[in-house]
Parts: sequence; structure tokens; C-alpha cells
Amino acid sequence: MTGGGGFAGLHLLRELTRNRREGVAATTLEARPEAGSEAAKLTDVEWFSMDVASTDSVVEVVRQVRPEIVYHLAGQASVGASFGSPLPTWEVNATGTLRLLTVLADESSRTQRVLLASSAEVYGVVPDGSQPIQEETPYRPATPYGASKAAAEVAALQASRASGIEVVIARAFNHIGPGQDERFVLPSMARQLVDILSRQSRPVLRVGNLDVERDFLDVRDVVLGYIALMTAGQVGEAYNVCSGRSHSLEDVVVRLVSLSGTGAEIEVDPDRVRPADIPRLTGDPGRLRDLGWEQRIELDETLRDLLDEVGSE
Repeated sequence: MTGGGGFAGLHLLRELTRNRREGVAATTLEARPEAGSEAAKLTDVEWFSMDVASTDSVVEVVRQVRPEIVYHLAGQASVGASFGSPLPTWEVNATGTLRLLTVLADESSRTQRVLLASSAEVYGVVPDGSQPIQEETPYRPATPYGASKAAAEVAALQASRASGIEVVIARAFNHIGPGQDERFVLPSMARQLVDILSRQSRPVLRVGNLDVERDFLDVRDVVLGYIALMTAGQVGEAYNVCSGRSHSLEDVVVRLVSLSGTGAEIEVDPDRVRPADIPRLTGDPGRLRDLGWEQRIELDETLRDLLDEVGSE
């Protein structure tokens, strides 16, 4: 697995090692997980340092591991950060994906199957009448991040056709839950609310644009979708990984404030508003459900778990 130390990566590794006897290897940018970190607790995982922006780095790890299947999760994961760094985002997400597939084809005759973790951001702005979004919806990315993921999909499928490596694409919608970095919107809000509860700040929750709707899915359900796709997904196809229901960000924030018990006032902070925001993203998970996957965790449970984790730190 590339990106094993990331938000979804750690949850996926926990699932893969839960009842597994085969070897599991994972990569991070660092030489090894920091002692005491969640990654370091996964003692059944063999860790490697790898940078998908470096051909030498990718070649070195692929030659050592010689993987049979690859979950490709490594990437620049922040939509907001992509506006300030579009070229590095493209280099990691798009060129990095092509680099990995090329090296796998050249160096690892054992590799049979690759899951590419893409994003619903590839769809861009989709009219309400065309939602929930199906996988046949054409690319119209509205953010540098979305463009880089669309390019990664095209590159991966081309490399797959040239090499024979089986590629399946997972288009994940907004996934949230324990372990998510506070650069992202809901963990950031959870941190503010926990600080308010401990009287470290006044009872005002600073937010960005709340006039958007998103299809939120617990990360623990997302990674089970990835496993289902690796097992039974059709080669060369894309699958939405989502709940099939959208919630306004305002509604989610109100729920989070209610669950926190802070009674915080909500205040828009101009510094938290993105240069561009897709008004609504709701996916159709029917193709994934046809493989036997089902959502298990509802939104309020995820929000409680998020608050509990932040509050325990």
C-alpha cells in the first residue's frame, strides 16, 4: 500500500491485517513510523520509505517488495492546499501515479492488480438534475486537486492497457472519521469545539463556506469499499464510494455543535473560504453495492467518534 501512514491508509491497513496471514507492506515518506504513532502500532506491517515523485525511490521499494497487489493511496489529499500548490499536487497525484504503474510494469512481474484511490472531485460541478452522480458522468474538475485525480485515472488506465496490470478505480466522495488531519474541515471544527468545551477559547465556531452539500461517508466504510473493489471490481472500471445521500455542510456543523454540547455560535471566517467550491456532490453507490458492499456507520456516529477522539488527545 502506498500512503499507508495517511488517514484512509491506516484504517485500510487495520482491516487488511485483521485476519490476514500474507505479508502486508506499506509506504510513507518517512523512513519509519514515529514511535508511539498509530502506524507504529501496526506490528504486522512492513514499512518502507517511498516518494512517488522520485523514480529512484519507487524503483527501490518495488524491487524490494515485489508486490502482487497494490492499493495506491499516496497523494496530496487536500483540495484547499491544491489551490496554492497546483504543480506539486499534479506531480504527486498524476505523474506519481503514472510513475508507479510504469515501475510496477518494468520491475515487478508479480503485480497483477492495482486499486487507484481517486476522488469525486473529478466530476466538478454537476447540475442538480444529474445527481446523484453516476460513474459515466464526464470529467469537469473545478479544482487543481480534481484535475490531478482525473489525470491520474487516465494515466493509470493507459498504463494498464499497455502492461496488462489490472487497474480498478475507487472514486471516493468526502470521507470523514477518527484519525483525520485537522487541516480538513470537520476535524478542524471538532478541535475548535473541544477547545471551547475546555474553556480555552470563547464559544464561537469559525467556519468557511457552509453553502455546499457533500456526500459524507465514514472512512471505515470507505476502506471496506476499497477491499471489495480489489476483490471483485471490474478491471478498467470506476466505482463511486459514497453513501448516496448528501448533507449541507451547515447541517453537519449544526449537528456537530449539538453533539459537542458547547452551544457555540457559528461565524464565517473569510480566511477559511476557498477560491472555488463545488456546490453539491452526491454520488450513486449502486455499482459498488452490487459487489455486496453496504454502508454500516451513520453520520451522527461518525461525528461522535470524531469529537471523542479529539477530546481524548
